[in-house]
Amino acid sequence: MLHPDYGEEAMYTWIERSLDQSMKELKKFAMNLKASSQNRLDNGTAEVSRLLAKCFDFEKLLLGLEGMRRPDSENQNAISCIKDKSSYLAMGRKDFEVWFRYIISLPHVQKKKDELHHYLDVSCSDALYHCFKECLCEMFWGNLNEYGVACMQSSGKYLSEYFVSLERDKSPGIRQTFVLTLLNGKKIKAVLDESKLIEMLYTVESIYTKLGPEFMLSLDIAMASGGSEAIAESFMLLWIRSDSDAISLIRSWS
Repeated sequence: MLHPDYGEEAMYTWIERSLDQSMKELKKFAMNLKASSQNRLDNGTAEVSRLLAKCFDFEKLLLGLEGMRRPDSENQNAISCIKDKSSYLAMGRKDFEVWFRYIISLPHVQKKKDELHHYLDVSCSDALYHCFKECLCEMFWGNLNEYGVACMQSSGKYLSEYFVSLERDKSPGIRQTFVLTLLNGKKIKAVLDESKLIEMLYTVESIYTKLGPEFMLSLDIAMASGGSEAIAESFMLLWIRSDSDAISLIRSWS
């Protein structure tokens, strides 16, 4: 047989593989690729970013709000709509305590102690985060649900109709999607616009007042810590490690 590039005769050895062997190799490749991707994420993400993701990942928090409201009940307690209330309320508590401990140690925050002395203590972190969780619950299931609805998009458009159930969409995809059941019984898929939700926390007076200046101070610093500089730093770390990761991955296949 002639070599396609050099035109010289070459001997090729073909090894027949069964379908089972091919599937095993494919499975091994997929597992190694997943491990490599996770390794890059772990090594290329700053510790503070991972901590904030546990406290302020709004998509994940919305997953904790899975549940339903009785269509005929306008006065149903918001927290009672949630499928797993205890898990939702426990989500991120310890991580926020770590974050809040860091917040109150910052020099410029220390200067505000006289102004915010009631809650600038790590022992208050639980109460502040619990209030935040209840506020989110009110935004999607309670008296503030007009704002929660306004943060959901379906087919590129913001919702204007209320929903009576919210479920996790298990379909694979880059973004987390949710299955909503509207008042008329129609089911739609929607995504959460996190930037819109964060905007609501700052611009809706009733929400801002409910959360309080102490919690909003911690959110201010969290938003600043997740800015473009932090993202650029993470990508730079990924780029630096990419060569060694690729070599390790290739070696693992051999």
